[in-house]
Amino acid sequence: MAVFACMACGTDHSSEETLLKVRDSIKIYEDKLQKCSEQNVRRAFTKEGIEYGIITLQNGEKIKYWFESHHMSKDQMGGTLFEMPDGELVFIRGYFCCEVQLPKNGQFENSKEFLEEMEKVDGVEP
Repeated sequence: MAVFACMACGTDHSSEETLLKVRDSIKIYEDKLQKCSEQNVRRAFTKEGIEYGIITLQNGEKIKYWFESHHMSKDQMGGTLFEMPDGELVFIRGYFCCEVQLPKNGQFENSKEFLEEMEKVDGVEP
């Protein structure tokens, strides 16, 4: 399984490491997640405050995600780990502040369009 490393990353990858550990330690059950303001996003939080959930795209594809806020991260940028429908892992640094609020109100046709948008915001300070 390939992991897309963000282009703007410095030497501190603590958020990515944290999120990979959380991903490996919890199983996401979609029916136990709460709806967000974006109707196609469902989420929950670990007791440590890591947000995780599932984004359902317009074509029915599902993307899992794990998010650490810059307020909690050692690297002060935070980040989000996405698991694409094909299993590819994509990490973006920064961008989201206190919760995952997607551009375009979360309305993406497919995973290709979603990934293109996330690559644009990779490394943007929250």
